[in-house]
Amino acid sequence: MTDVLADTSIWIAHLRPGSAFTALDRPLADRRVVTCGAVAAELLTGARGDTATVLRSRLRGLRWIALEEPADWFDAGELRAVSAARGQPVALVDTLLAVLALRTRAQLWTLDRDFEQIAGVAPGLDLRMLA
Repeated sequence: MTDVLADTSIWIAHLRPGSAFTALDRPLADRRVVTCGAVAAELLTGARGDTATVLRSRLRGLRWIALEEPADWFDAGELRAVSAARGQPVALVDTLLAVLALRTRAQLWTLDRDFEQIAGVAPGLDLRMLA
């Protein structure tokens, strides 16, 4: 089965106390969710105290994918340049997630519509918009 690279918006919806968002439940149970440093850093930016400790533990339990330097940085820069040339600038972190998903053939899950712009310039990106 295909791995799932969940972006920060998916994790926030999943981790929100009392949330009815269950989309990640099955992939997590099947151990198909992968993560990366950018998602972890964004999530931990808003976490404090015990919440941060629990979050770190959960993230450590996932499979991590790392950037391949310099190739992934070059690919991200090229995607951003093409998107910007079309009048649709995109965030660097979002572009890096797309590059990781492309290279590892993971399905990129998000609630963030900005990824649709990236998908428009990244043939082969397996993007799943959940809202």
